Amino acid sequence: MIQNTLCVCAVSAALACGLADRSEHADPGGEAGEDDGAGETENGGPGDDEPGGEDSLLDVGMPDFPGDPSEDEPCKKVDLLFVIDNSGSMGPHQANLIANFPGFVDGMKTELAEAEDYHIGIVTSDAYFENGDGCTDIGHLVTQTGGPGSSDSVCAPYSTGKRYMDDTEPDLYDKFACAAHVGTRGSSHEAPVEAAYQGISPGLNAAGACNEGFVRDDALLVIVIVTDEDDEMATEDCPWCGSEGTPPEWFDTIVGHKGGIEENVVVIAIVGQGWQQDCTNVLAVNIIEMTEMFTYGIVGDVCNPSYADFFAETLATIDLACEGFTPPG
Repeated sequence: MIQNTLCVCAVSAALACGLADRSEHADPGGEAGEDDGAGETENGGPGDDEPGGEDSLLDVGMPDFPGDPSEDEPCKKVDLLFVIDNSGSMGPHQANLIANFPGFVDGMKTELAEAEDYHIGIVTSDAYFENGDGCTDIGHLVTQTGGPGSSDSVCAPYSTGKRYMDDTEPDLYDKFACAAHVGTRGSSHEAPVEAAYQGISPGLNAAGACNEGFVRDDALLVIVIVTDEDDEMATEDCPWCGSEGTPPEWFDTIVGHKGGIEENVVVIAIVGQGWQQDCTNVLAVNIIEMTEMFTYGIVGDVCNPSYADFFAETLATIDLACEGFTPPG
């Protein structure tokens, strides 16, 4: 008898809680649970004339929250653009980059477990007249080199059939070494940031253009800038002195080319940190300012005798960006 009484009390308490809970979540501007004519109430719950209505008050499980966002999937694709200064003092730094490229790419493939498709392109810090196929303006992807300190080679064709490589390239490391060895005949007024934002621009990546198909909307973009000078910025009196615009404008342009999704861009700046013995370089104030505007912006020292450790340190940041990738649209 005591057990039966306890059961009745428990059921009564559950009914009371259920009714109180419904009252608390009623729309203060109208009648709670008003039927929309389709057997469902305005607040998304079942109507009283449907299964699961008034007779389901004893179902006191967790409520449904409409619109719960599912976690975004990690990036599946990566577009990797190397902006390489080709001015007179860059020979050792180009060699350093080439020597550490295999470890960098292998590290990304290991760290970014979900990424399965890589595009890899190279541009120089100014117009590159040694390039082939009439693509010699700033931001055009490199397929052949020439001049002092270069590989002086025709590096294409690439297996993609385009002016960029991908991770299926049979001789990827050799092809990269060929194209990245751009030499030292470039202008002393470097414009590496302009090379970057031109290289990823929709116009240059359109069908029939020099960089056709390189940058993809649904890929994480990783820009690696290697220079021992700052980008001095173009001025009205000296339009050839650097990239057009200011660091905030550079930032806006790059983000704009990625659909306005800033977190889908990683910028790695291997640049001058100021005077160092036995390493000519200039503190890259403007490039560093722009790089640090990015959520995933990383600055390294161009004078480091090996970029291996720095590249290894960047992998965690690239992985974070990949994990948080926001699909376009």
